Amino acid sequence: MRVLLVGALALETLPVCRRLGLPPRRRLSRGPWRGLELGVLRCGVGPDRARRRSEEALRGFDADLVVSLGTCGSLVGHEVGSVLRLGSVRDGEGPPQSVGEGVAGVTVRRGVFDPVERDRLAGQGSEVVEMEAYAVWQAAAGRPFAALKVVSDRASSPPKLLAFALGAWRICSHALAPAIEDLVIFETERLRGASKSR
Repeated sequence: MRVLLVGALALETLPVCRRLGLPPRRRLSRGPWRGLELGVLRCGVGPDRARRRSEEALRGFDADLVVSLGTCGSLVGHEVGSVLRLGSVRDGEGPPQSVGEGVAGVTVRRGVFDPVERDRLAGQGSEVVEMEAYAVWQAAAGRPFAALKVVSDRASSPPKLLAFALGAWRICSHALAPAIEDLVIFETERLRGASKSR
């Protein structure tokens, strides 16, 4: 079984590679893990790159499960460091697409740091804001999909870059990477069980 894990930045993907024992590569890290073949793709920031690079990766690495991972901003009070599974994804314009149980996420093209924009998105039912999940879901093209995000900020003011990077590295290493490991185990066992019952 093949699993493709997609994150935007090295500070999101490298802790996952380290946790799963995969050799880090510039764009796509691959290797065996617990009887699975894993790929960890660093797609770059934003929905356009996420969709294009995920589609490219899936042409050469036909995954049975696609996972969007990374950081997000909380729109409604989730604490920094909380790991959240998205139950729906949307692109800010269309209706939400259900992807399982969890919180409602919205994919945007730019970071949200304006309280008015934050409140507008929250008023539409979104709980977290991020920049890739909907695009990765589109690229998955009907494959089983999950999205797991860790809250890095409260979508209220532009972060200081160095402080953000250090904080994001820490929460991706200590909170997100272990949660990704658990999610991969859970979802692949669930998919194997579903295929046996057919």
